[in-house]
Amino acid sequence: MKDITSYSTLYDKNFPEIKKNLTDLFMGKNRGGLGYVVPLFSREKKDIPYTEYKVVQDVVHQEKHWDNMIETRLDALDRRVWGHDWGIPMFKPQFHMYDVEAAAFGSTYTLKPVGTKPVCRTLDEIDKLPDVTIDTDPLSYALSFLKYTDGYIQGNLPIEMFPGNGPISVAGLVVDQTEILSSVYEQPEKLGEFLGRLTDLYISFFKKQRETVSNISLQPMHDTWWPQECGILCEDDTFVNLSPQSFEKFIVPVYNKISDAFGGFGIHCCGDYSHLFTAFRDNIKNLRAVWINAGENYFEKAVDVFRGTNTVIITRWLMSNTKPYKNRIDFVRDTLRTKTDDVSVFIQGHRLGPVAREQNLNIYGYEIMHMIEHYNQYGTVL
Repeated sequence: MKDITSYSTLYDKNFPEIKKNLTDLFMGKNRGGLGYVVPLFSREKKDIPYTEYKVVQDVVHQEKHWDNMIETRLDALDRRVWGHDWGIPMFKPQFHMYDVEAAAFGSTYTLKPVGTKPVCRTLDEIDKLPDVTIDTDPLSYALSFLKYTDGYIQGNLPIEMFPGNGPISVAGLVVDQTEILSSVYEQPEKLGEFLGRLTDLYISFFKKQRETVSNISLQPMHDTWWPQECGILCEDDTFVNLSPQSFEKFIVPVYNKISDAFGGFGIHCCGDYSHLFTAFRDNIKNLRAVWINAGENYFEKAVDVFRGTNTVIITRWLMSNTKPYKNRIDFVRDTLRTKTDDVSVFIQGHRLGPVAREQNLNIYGYEIMHMIEHYNQYGTVL
């Protein structure tokens, strides 16, 4: 494996101004500000060969592949151009596709058919589940991979947290998802207790990650560094299915406990969770950011709810659905036109999803950068 000195252009010491801008935005010191990541790629580095490795995705222990995993991802970061946007190179530590928390309880993941098979059919069966702690495999294994990676990188660039789902999503991976949703009405006390148990595990797992890694960013985003002062950015897709009343009853206490534990809270959920925006705004302590898929949530709804607050709307274009966009340029243009002076926005201008195929990744990237630079200088949209 290459020595870490081979990647000096990625070193964290090269990005203090960008980190300050991100801290000011996410900590509410620049209300109404605009941040953005727009990946561009170096033509000079396009022929750097990838290090090939094969990992069987539903097998946990892959130590023999760790060096190749690290080198492959650092080579990919080294192709990306840095400094023109607010992107910061960070190592992404995930080495499998299943959820480590659910797997620790005994749920199983398979590629064919793709998905996780819950270990419990009904909520009553959770009484038979083993006690799961951060010493339980595969949680302990994920932590050992983080420790190994940190030993190689030696703080020279941030390492993202090893990903895991929030409590309500893990609940639906451990117990049949339909049973979890029906228990909102049929077994509310038992569901509340289970969510509390999963919340405690979530907090201990990510606190241990913070202790293990010398330079960590507690988020799973694209090229977007998250200061530790912000707390943690949580991915928790399943709450999208809840009504505002159920959200306030079951999820608000959970998220506020997480926010208290880390000193702040951000959230990501796929799908349209705009019906819960007001509940988030009015009930979640230190809500730093809501991360949305612009094609699934109307950005206008987020602006209406969060304008005048310190909460940043992070928006990315995924597979357009509710509001279709022709391309990345159309997405960014619409976002800039909709943004108001009293709402903080962070645009993730990545090419994501099969609808986003492009012959040359840099063509749209340069045009988007030109559009953003013009907006910042003149306050108008090209």
